[in-house]
Amino acid sequence: MRLLLSAFFILLTNAHCTAAPAPTPTPDPCPVESAWGDVLTLARAGLAAPPALAVLPDQQIALAYVTSDGTGARQVMRRWINAALTEPITLTLPPIQPRAQTAFPALAGGVFVLWIDLDETSRQPGLFSALIAPTSEIVRGPLRLSAENERVYDYAAVRSPDGSLWVAWSGARTNEANLTLRRIDNDGRPGQPIPLAADALHPALIGADDGSLWVLYEQGTGDGVIRALVYDGTLIESARIAGRVSRTPGTLIHSLYAAADATGTGYLFWNLTRDDGRRETWLSTGSLTGFAWSPPELLPAPYAWARPLNDPAQRAVSAAVSSTEDQALGIVLFNQGQIFAAEMVTRCTPVIDPPALYASPDALILAWSRPRQNAPADLQITLRQNGG
Repeated sequence: MRLLLSAFFILLTNAHCTAAPAPTPTPDPCPVESAWGDVLTLARAGLAAPPALAVLPDQQIALAYVTSDGTGARQVMRRWINAALTEPITLTLPPIQPRAQTAFPALAGGVFVLWIDLDETSRQPGLFSALIAPTSEIVRGPLRLSAENERVYDYAAVRSPDGSLWVAWSGARTNEANLTLRRIDNDGRPGQPIPLAADALHPALIGADDGSLWVLYEQGTGDGVIRALVYDGTLIESARIAGRVSRTPGTLIHSLYAAADATGTGYLFWNLTRDDGRRETWLSTGSLTGFAWSPPELLPAPYAWARPLNDPAQRAVSAAVSSTEDQALGIVLFNQGQIFAAEMVTRCTPVIDPPALYASPDALILAWSRPRQNAPADLQITLRQNGG
């Protein structure tokens, strides 16, 4: 596959950072700026993950994130209502070391929250869920989705047309990681775990309008990418569609994401770090119903660490990206397996975790965690109103 770039970066004006004087406190020598407008700092935290957003009815957005200090970690929620942020509320989910938190809309203004945390008894990382009311009270949870003494490595989730949630995770009780699927109903109750595959890592999910799921994952000891079709929790078919990204022993796989555009083209993004510190994103594309996807290909510089918008209604796949050259964040659009547009949105925004992109009926939202030297990271968002 050859990636065609037909649009250049939209350059931000005043891109040069000037040194700041040294009073106390010292001003940021390179303050973050957004071509979309204001940058909102939600909180400061010692963790790398960006805020997780759930787009709700009535032009509301729930923002969930994790903060931490010397007294421990806290899971926090705020709401964007009438173009203003509510005060932060600490959720009563006694966390230990929460990470990889995600949020999804539930019925009647509720929010599903998922995260990985240490189990109180086994001290193994497990997968947990909770259903949060519009008042930020806990309707149900925290509930452990993974099995007791199962070490969870990573997970993916997608919302079904009926409002429920499907969650897939890779976890191991001994040495081999297996893939498990579980449905969370509209009341936040998990169904029975469904074993889906053995020797499986890095699951990614694509939901369909009929409620079926495309599940993509890597073989743990093989060299292939597997694509499975699941309907109502039943495995319909499974096939090897592509090879894995080549890697050395020092290569770290940070994350795997999947998405699809309106043409039925699927996209699989690998975000990884090489042993010399280089960040790379590799992409494989192909028909969701086909059996031969393109070999993984490196995204062209300076794109790196892409996270696609998790929205089955999008006509083209939009992905948040970081720049390997100038610490900028932006958006790349894909259609029919090719890049056809790009826009850089922020400057002076180094990230440890891939930035995240969300879409509401009236705005596009970019979220990230910006590390600072000898200080907690800034959890930030910027948004562009539709038509802007």
